[in-house]
Amino acid sequence: MKKLLIAGILLLAFAPKASTEGACNTKNKAFKHGEKVVFHVYYTLAGIWVHAGNVSFTATLSTLNNKPAYHVVADGSTLSKLRLDIPGT
Repeated sequence: MKKLLIAGILLLAFAPKASTEGACNTKNKAFKHGEKVVFHVYYTLAGIWVHAGNVSFTATLSTLNNKPAYHVVADGSTLSKLRLDIPGT
């Protein structure tokens, strides 16, 4: 058992370390500068869908540590009045 433990420790000690150097050079194909995504948030209460609020995500191109970066801002709001959406109507 001790030999197995020592072998595991040695394996972890001399294992190659993961490099994240190339990860930042990946081209972004998911979204573009200025793109905005809006979600309408609902929950269900005894089969009745209740509109609870909205959330939007906006992506802008920015600079962080002198490197280009995306700044994603989330803005959420709840509804002040109850609005029921009954399926099938």
